[in-house]
Amino acid sequence: MELSTISARVTIVAAIVAGGCGVTVVTQGDSASDSDGDEPGCQEHWQDTDPYTELATAWVREPTDTIEDAPWSPSSIPCDSNFVIALDASADGSLYVLGHAPSSLHCDDADRDTYGRCRATQWLRRLSPDYDELWSRSFDLRDLVLVAVKTTADGGAIVAGASGSRENDSPWLARFGDDGSPLWQRDLPGSGHLRGLAVTPDGETVAVGTLDVEVGADLWVVKVRSDGFKAWSRNLGTLGYDAGTDVAVDAQGRIWVVGGWSSEPDTTGWLSRRNDGPISAMTRFEGSIVALLDPEGAELWIDESGPPITSSTGAYAVDLLPGGDAIVSAYSDDASLVRYSPSGERVWEVQTGDAIVRAVAVDDMGEIFAITDRSLFHFDSEGTELTAPQLLWESTDSQEVGMSDALTLRNDGTPLIAGHVVSGWIHL
Repeated sequence: MELSTISARVTIVAAIVAGGCGVTVVTQGDSASDSDGDEPGCQEHWQDTDPYTELATAWVREPTDTIEDAPWSPSSIPCDSNFVIALDASADGSLYVLGHAPSSLHCDDADRDTYGRCRATQWLRRLSPDYDELWSRSFDLRDLVLVAVKTTADGGAIVAGASGSRENDSPWLARFGDDGSPLWQRDLPGSGHLRGLAVTPDGETVAVGTLDVEVGADLWVVKVRSDGFKAWSRNLGTLGYDAGTDVAVDAQGRIWVVGGWSSEPDTTGWLSRRNDGPISAMTRFEGSIVALLDPEGAELWIDESGPPITSSTGAYAVDLLPGGDAIVSAYSDDASLVRYSPSGERVWEVQTGDAIVRAVAVDDMGEIFAITDRSLFHFDSEGTELTAPQLLWESTDSQEVGMSDALTLRNDGTPLIAGHVVSGWIHL
């Protein structure tokens, strides 16, 4: 696949008027009776007509901002649905936001599929420290599914995911300059996908995901040089089905890898090319994998037993304390954080009592921030709670669903959170 499949995207082109583009638009707050289920439109609550996709509003904000006052959202066009997948802050204070737009009602006829629906796309946007959009790129979900972004020292970004057909995805990486220009893209050998990214102190990239093998699938770790060519790769895990979910690199270049294992394949899949985008809930693991590799990929130790809680079903995110220890988040009914030393010792574990810890970030002082679906948690390096959990989303509408999706820290340590609220359906 050539880079010509990646095209520039203009995000604000004109005002959209209800009934434009040959469709009937029923905006939020309008009566459901305005849409009879036969005409394209969107409405405030749920409907059982088909085809449809979720009507989601995405946002990026600080914890002190309300969702209504969030400083940035991908779109303000009625019936335009967006999700944020990943978020990272660069050294100059700018932000990279990776997301996807399910099929909406607003597109040119040439961009519609055989059913008349606008094709689902993914997008990468760079925002200034004041949330002004600097540039944007879009990706066709028929070609690529992207789930991770990390900034580079020169102000650019690395993105990762998979390319190719749904039945035979290949791990995929690309690098963009600070102006959005594509520098390189790589289809890596094998059938599988990438999920987590880290940039090493010397400017190389380490990515983790899963790679199909003769029997089952392995947790796969790959290191690429700054020019995008592979330096080495390693297969880790059990004899079953394993996947890497996140990765971090310490000051010595050692590589922390987290993920999970299962004795059976995940039939739900973590990648989806459905019209409503590339995100699924979680890979269904039976246990977690935490490993430490040296800079050349040699295994220093691996822990496949998972954090010591009865309902743990995998490790999801990792970030590093200033002294070199790692903070790992686990799937569980009580969502835990575990501190590991470089020797593999579990120093402590705390349970949030909430749902899955979706992301974790550590500041320069060793303070730990973690988000679950609905709350932000704040601990010191010893696992002591510094502030009470902050509810990030609540609604009096039982049919409205909100979720936090991504977390990063500004240079001053301020958390930035990305998420979405689903408040209805788009009937396509």
